[in-house]
Amino acid sequence: MQNIEELNRKIEKLTKERNAYAKALSLSNTAFMEKVKEFSIVKRITESISWSLDKRQICTELVDLIIDETTAENCSLWLVDPPVEHIFLAAVSGQANAQPKYFLDDASEHKKMKLGKGAAGWVAQHGESLLIEDVSKSPLFIQQKSEGIFIKSLLCLPVKGKDNVIGVLNMSHPDIGAFSKENERVLRLITDQAGIVLTNLQLFEETQRFNKELERRVEERTLNLRLSEERYERAIYAGKVGIWDWQAGSRVMYAAPNLMALLGRPTQDEAPIHAREWLRLIHPADRKRFLKSLAERLRGLETPYEGEHRMRHRDGRMMWFFVRGAVVRDDYGRVQRISGSNTDITKRKLAELELEKAQEEALLHARAAGRVEFANTILHNIGNVLNSVNVNATEVRRIIKRFRLQRLQRALGMIEERQDDLAGFLIQDEKGRQLRAYLSKVSELISGESDHLQDLTEQINGKVELMRDIIEAQQASAKDIESREPRDLSQMVDQSLKIQMDVIARQSVAIKKKFRAVRPVMASPAKMIHILINLIKNAVEAMDDMPMTDRVLSLEIGESSPSHVFIKVADNGSGIDPEIAPRLFEHGFTTKQGGHGFGLNYCERTVAEMGGRITVESDGHGKGATFTLTLPCSRSAATDAPALATG
Repeated sequence: MQNIEELNRKIEKLTKERNAYAKALSLSNTAFMEKVKEFSIVKRITESISWSLDKRQICTELVDLIIDETTAENCSLWLVDPPVEHIFLAAVSGQANAQPKYFLDDASEHKKMKLGKGAAGWVAQHGESLLIEDVSKSPLFIQQKSEGIFIKSLLCLPVKGKDNVIGVLNMSHPDIGAFSKENERVLRLITDQAGIVLTNLQLFEETQRFNKELERRVEERTLNLRLSEERYERAIYAGKVGIWDWQAGSRVMYAAPNLMALLGRPTQDEAPIHAREWLRLIHPADRKRFLKSLAERLRGLETPYEGEHRMRHRDGRMMWFFVRGAVVRDDYGRVQRISGSNTDITKRKLAELELEKAQEEALLHARAAGRVEFANTILHNIGNVLNSVNVNATEVRRIIKRFRLQRLQRALGMIEERQDDLAGFLIQDEKGRQLRAYLSKVSELISGESDHLQDLTEQINGKVELMRDIIEAQQASAKDIESREPRDLSQMVDQSLKIQMDVIARQSVAIKKKFRAVRPVMASPAKMIHILINLIKNAVEAMDDMPMTDRVLSLEIGESSPSHVFIKVADNGSGIDPEIAPRLFEHGFTTKQGGHGFGLNYCERTVAEMGGRITVESDGHGKGATFTLTLPCSRSAATDAPALATG
């Protein structure tokens, strides 16, 4: 009996050990099968899609793999599009489908959701797995109308790339609680492999896009380069531009065929020309300056060379070129070459020379016209004075005529005839009494007219004196027409006023002077008086439409800087329109009817010759104008002019 119990105990022990071994073997087999399954998944992914660059194949294989290796009834793959913050449906597969379906080829079937919306959108935004055992209790679930599939449970897993979520695997099942955490390891293995595959695909697509963009840019740059070269070739031929290049140490240099053609030396190829021969083509008067500038840049002057010089054409005529050139150095500062371009400017240069000649002729005409105008002004002023003298002389003749000297002579004859009884004749005789009354009346008349005649005589003498001053001023100016010596500006202004005084008085123009003590100016009196007469005359004419009681001519002298003085000639007349002011000093421009447009242009040129300038200011029509002359003063001592002169 004891042996049987002992035997039972051994059998029980052996049974437990067998069961333990069987359980361990079962667990080992399960783990082994899981490993086999994992290796199978890796092998399938490796064989099917690991090295594939076909997006359709990769997407459909992934959803098909999920259906084959998990309990999911349906599976969809969504890909993230970060630039527009959406996810797009790429592929779906299900247990009831023979083949997975791919959507990205057909734009009309594209389905998309915003990041954060729905279960897949939430996973794509947060990068975390989402298990929904009962979708009816989750606000994140959104039923897709086009699916036609009844869903009770859902499992969404993020497919991650290197730094972000690149897709979402969305698995669904018609039963509640169909998914659990136990199969997460297999699913994680699939999503990890999917992340690697999709990342490789993205890199490949980005590389393809980059290559296409690079090819497009290369084609665009090539096209632009070809167009630029064509434009450059057209430009250099149309603009008559040619390039040249001179390598350091070489006796020959390259000159473009079109540049040689400009010089009448056409070449069929780009044959070099000897540097000495090229330099001999440059005009001797310009060659030395060109070589000097070239030497300065070879010694280290960094600024490019720009200049003009003449070159001899094959037919002997000279052509003008605008030349640009620069020295090219290596990293050690050693000269490698000298390169540049020649632009044909012969036509422009000839036109400039013609223009300069025309301007010189115009200037001579303007000066001649100015002298004529100056002389005419002198003669006009003398004529005005002579007219006034003539008026006075006519008045004198009228007064003398009123005296009736014949009657006076007859009266004196009557007195001489009655010398013996003159008293009785004058008192008792009727004719004597009339004669006495007549003589008394004549005496009163002569006494009154004598004062008037004396006043008229003084006026005539004064006006003759004024004519003499005008003529002397003109003669003095003519003698010093080209001399430039220190001159008292206030004296020249007063002299100009004296010449114009008759016109000023006739127009009832009031003169206001404000002369400060300034140093003498370096000027020609004749030219300065001509300029001042012109400005004064213009100012008086500008006030023609104003009431005579309101006409004011203002003259001011002062220092604008330690080395310059100014005189201002201002009127309160018609003013100058802003549109016209910039053109006032142009040659030939005038606003006067019958004017020649030389006056102010002559003034500007002459003031510039004396180292000064003339400007005009006006607030507009009806607000007067101010002309300002600024002149350099001499280095001599200040004049003895009063500190302030007003009038």
